[in-house]
Amino acid sequence: MRLPHHIILYFVCIAAACTSTSKKTARAQYKEDSLAVHNYIDLGDSIYSAKANFSSFTYSLELYDSAWQIASRTKDTTLIAASIFAKGRAFDALNNNPQKTIDYYTEAAQLYAHIPLKQYAALYIKQLVAHSYDKVKDSVNCVRVLHELYAEINPKHDSLKKKYRFISEMALISTEVKNYDLADSILKNLTKREWIENNVSEYDYLNHYYITQARIHVLMRQNMNTPYLDSLENVLANCENLSDSIFYASQLHILYEHAKNNRKKYYFLHLNNALENKFKSPDKLREAQEIIVNMEVAGVEMQRDLEKKHALRNQQYNYLLLALLAIISALGLFLHKRNREIKKKKNEVLLTNQELQKKNVQNEILNKEIQHRVKNNLQMIMSLVYMQERQSENPQVKENMQTIRLRIESIAKLHEQLMGNNEMVDLKYMLHNWCPAYLNYWAMIKK
Repeated sequence: MRLPHHIILYFVCIAAACTSTSKKTARAQYKEDSLAVHNYIDLGDSIYSAKANFSSFTYSLELYDSAWQIASRTKDTTLIAASIFAKGRAFDALNNNPQKTIDYYTEAAQLYAHIPLKQYAALYIKQLVAHSYDKVKDSVNCVRVLHELYAEINPKHDSLKKKYRFISEMALISTEVKNYDLADSILKNLTKREWIENNVSEYDYLNHYYITQARIHVLMRQNMNTPYLDSLENVLANCENLSDSIFYASQLHILYEHAKNNRKKYYFLHLNNALENKFKSPDKLREAQEIIVNMEVAGVEMQRDLEKKHALRNQQYNYLLLALLAIISALGLFLHKRNREIKKKKNEVLLTNQELQKKNVQNEILNKEIQHRVKNNLQMIMSLVYMQERQSENPQVKENMQTIRLRIESIAKLHEQLMGNNEMVDLKYMLHNWCPAYLNYWAMIKK
């Protein structure tokens, strides 16, 4: 059973409207999800950067995981890569599951490598993979990744190398696995001192540059009076959080121990112990917990705001969909009514055409009958005239009768042509076939 055209059009319009609304809804949902992913990552970064204690890293990981779940729903490679990278940083800070850190960093680097204009992010995360291998004491894979990075970056122009801020970090990682030659090559061939500066959102690259140079000078070149030790002490004096202070104090203790400077060795050892005790003190822990609680409250409020916006947007789309359905329904009713009127007029025209065709057929039959009778009558008249011509003995009468007969015969032939072709008469045919006989007759009479 075939559906009427207007019903099909009605459903097509509804489907188109629903599809359009669905596309708009999908676009709006993507924007909302994208904003949520960035908000969760930003909030996690703010907690992560505080570095108050290990609980802050745990809570930031929860926020990053929420971002990853939303990003996975969008199927956007960039959002997924960003959230996976964030989770890797949290695991890196917690340092309780190094293999997961490696897995997350590796996956994020691979994703970024296939995204246009994200090559810097891919290389940056790849050096974090090397750092993660260093943490699990896998120096073979660590050096392997560093050599891969070195081979990728070395041929590039200085304008690009200058933008790769993490190069000093590569050199630091190389010194962690005691490959000082590679660290020295990285600093000499891939970067320059004037290019390096600290970055709040990533790492203190300049501070790490000082550590790397101090290690190369003291541990490789046996230069115990290197000015980089003084630079490192200056870095420690300007540290703004406990975790960084503990790290630089421990590094200075190790370097001065190797340099056999007992005074400074014990000074930085005691300083390191004091800082660690302060980091673990109840007051500091309470302060860190207050920060985390405030961050959690901010996260809950952000989630509630997102849910409210989502509910409001859904309500607006529902109203829009209902309005579209009402318009389409009215259009469908109008088309249905108009189609009925057109169909009615079409039937009327069809009936009229049938009646006219029937009358036309009758007229054609009647016309043929009339023409046939005219032809018969002409033939009958010709026969009567011919009979009169044969019976008459008067030459004058015979001549007159023959003239009449020829004229009637010409009329009959003309009538025959008109019956065969109603538009025109073949005058050439008439003159060639009938006029000569008529002219010959008159020539005979004249003789």
